[in-house]
Amino acid sequence: MKTFLVKSLAVICIATVTLTGPLSSISAASPAGATSAYESISTEYSMQKVFPKNNENDVYEIKTAYADVNIEVIDGVIDDWTKIKVSSELDGSNDIVEKTTVDGKDSFSISTNEGKVYKVTTDGTTVYLNGKALNSNSTVSPVSEQNSVVSPMAWSGVWIYESYIQGDVNTDYSIISVLAAILSALYNVPYAGLVSLATGIIALAIKNVWYTKITYHDGKAYQRMHRTVTFNYSDSLRYNLIGETEFII
Repeated sequence: MKTFLVKSLAVICIATVTLTGPLSSISAASPAGATSAYESISTEYSMQKVFPKNNENDVYEIKTAYADVNIEVIDGVIDDWTKIKVSSELDGSNDIVEKTTVDGKDSFSISTNEGKVYKVTTDGTTVYLNGKALNSNSTVSPVSEQNSVVSPMAWSGVWIYESYIQGDVNTDYSIISVLAAILSALYNVPYAGLVSLATGIIALAIKNVWYTKITYHDGKAYQRMHRTVTFNYSDSLRYNLIGETEFII
């Protein structure tokens, strides 16, 4: 498991992304002795900054078990960008992604090297691709401060439970930059950290992902830090775990 850490004067973002891959049929730690074709495999995510010649823009290489993806920051910086270029040999992408933020919600416009344009938007609960709804939330738990867990990474030493959401999303789009934008808008977490998960989903040819998203805050009255943990599954019963993401912002 790798940790992706970005620091700036305004933002502290800690992200951990774990992917799993298909192996032979193996019993999983799930209810009623259910079997799963998925099990955790070796660490698959790392991110490093590279400096190609004759290029004034910052370029980051994300390495996964499936493919290496390059993100070139055209406008902004990696943790606060408005325009990037995403390239990968897995899907042949060489796409331009532009981001706008309104009322705390990110929207993305992706222009592919094939001349296609995809627009990913969200109203905070539903994500749309070119106006078509992609996901549904089946369970939304109201905010509660009665359930808390201790974490050494927490700002105040205690994470306070904020919300619990279950839902599903149609991921039948074999373009890494598009799928990463969909997941970023859905989970409300940084785009770069979702590239590795998107790469794994495309490589495994998974058409739908069912997710469980749990959000905590650190209990401060002002400038709260939030911790979001999302578990991603390939089945509606949530037996086959395909990836887990954790972000602290």
